[in-house]
Amino acid sequence: MWLDWLLWPLFFLGFMVAGFFSFTLLANLFAAPFYGRLAAKTLLIMGEECGQTRVEPPLVKTILAECKRIIYLVKLALPLLLLFLIPGINLLAPVLWLVFGAWAIALEYFAYPLENAGLLFAEQKNMIKTMHLGALSFGGLAMAGLSLPVLNLVIAPAAVIGATLYTARINHSDNS
Repeated sequence: MWLDWLLWPLFFLGFMVAGFFSFTLLANLFAAPFYGRLAAKTLLIMGEECGQTRVEPPLVKTILAECKRIIYLVKLALPLLLLFLIPGINLLAPVLWLVFGAWAIALEYFAYPLENAGLLFAEQKNMIKTMHLGALSFGGLAMAGLSLPVLNLVIAPAAVIGATLYTARINHSDNS
């Protein structure tokens, strides 16, 4: 077939992209239980600066908050998927997906320190909305880092630490 020279590289590239994102997803799923502890340890280390210590919430509350976050993100993602089917508007869909991805990643990584502070998903969402541009910037940078092979293994814990420091500074400046 005369398209073999095009199809095989596309197949290989698609396989590599799918494998990469599957690996990233699995790595984050396995590491997620430790991210709350990482956020708590980060606050403990900088404890003198923020003057607060926080504890991890019960596992059941954390799982329920995670389920609410997933449902919220799926509700946002479904209309965005439909945008790809509408001619003309589908040109904006990739840009909107990038913004959505940045927002979703910000929600994910800010969740760990905020859950340690006792805030569940509804409160987290409201707090992150108040720092909209900062959260989108943070999420976009984390998303860019997570898309780089090998570096993505270090970016996820660094994003948890960064989100913890960001929220601690915001809370500290609000209390001052």
